[in-house]
Amino acid sequence: MSTAVKVYAVVGGTAGIGAAVSRTLSGQHAHVIVAGRSATNPAHALDVTSMRQCARLAREIEADPLVAKHGLSGLVLSAGNLNLGLSRVETDEGVEKTFALNYLSKFALINHLMPSLERAKDARVVSIMAGGNGGKFDVDDLQMAKGSYNCISQAIGTGAMIDSMTLHLASRNQTPTSPKFFHLFPGVVNTDNPKNAGFPSIIVSLMKIVMPLIARDPNTVADEVVELLTSEKYADVATKSGLFLHPGLGVVPPYKSVLDVAQRERVWNESERILKEALAKSETAQ
Repeated sequence: MSTAVKVYAVVGGTAGIGAAVSRTLSGQHAHVIVAGRSATNPAHALDVTSMRQCARLAREIEADPLVAKHGLSGLVLSAGNLNLGLSRVETDEGVEKTFALNYLSKFALINHLMPSLERAKDARVVSIMAGGNGGKFDVDDLQMAKGSYNCISQAIGTGAMIDSMTLHLASRNQTPTSPKFFHLFPGVVNTDNPKNAGFPSIIVSLMKIVMPLIARDPNTVADEVVELLTSEKYADVATKSGLFLHPGLGVVPPYKSVLDVAQRERVWNESERILKEALAKSETAQ
C-alpha cells in the first residue's frame, strides 16, 4: 500500500455533499483542508461569490505545510446553488451572483491552485454541478447582462460553462503526471440547498419530509467523489480526464457545443477577463 501523503481541499466542505466528502477522506487518513461558509478554521471560511476571498483561500491552501511539501492531490468544488431571485444581482466585485457562485469561483480556484496540483503528480479536480447535462449560454454574455435575466437559464448555463472549462483544462494538461479534471452531476441529493437557495419556508418544510424518500444520500455521492479522487480506474490522463459523470459514475458523452474548441477558448478567455476585472475592482475598493 502506498504511504505517500495525500492532501485534499474541499471547497463547500462544511455542509451537504462537501461535508460528506470531507468526512470520507478523513476516514481514509488523508489530510483534508475544509473550506466553506462555516469552516472551523477562520482562514478557510469564505463566501465563494467573492473572487478576492477565493484568491485568499488559495493562498492559505498553498501555505499549508503539507501542500507546500507534497502538492495538492485533489480539489473538490461542491459550492453551488440556484438563485431564485427574479432580478439580476451583482456582487460587490461586479460579478453576477449565480455566475460567481456556480462557475467563476471554480474557475478562479483551479487557476490559483494549479501549481500545487501539478506538484502532486496524480492530482484530480472534481467539480460538482451538472456534468454533461447540456444547456445554452451566450459566449458574449456569460453573466446575462444583456436583455432579460432568467435565474433558471443562468443556473443551467453555468453548468454548461463548467463542462466547457473541464474539457478545456483536460485538453491543456495531457502529460502522464498532469492533473485530471472531472465534472459530476450528483442527481437530486438530500441537502439544505432548497433553504440556501431561498425557497419559501413552507416549501422547505415540505421538502424536508419528501427529500429523504426520493433523493440520494450525500454519503453515497461522497463515495463516488472519493472514487474519482483515488481510484486507479481514473488515473489515465489520456482517457479519463475531461469526463462528465452522472449518478453511479456513468459517463455521459460530450454534447456538440462543448466539442467546439474555438468556443471553449472564447469562454476561457472571457472568464479570465471577468476574473481579472473582479479582482481589480476588489483591490480598488480596499
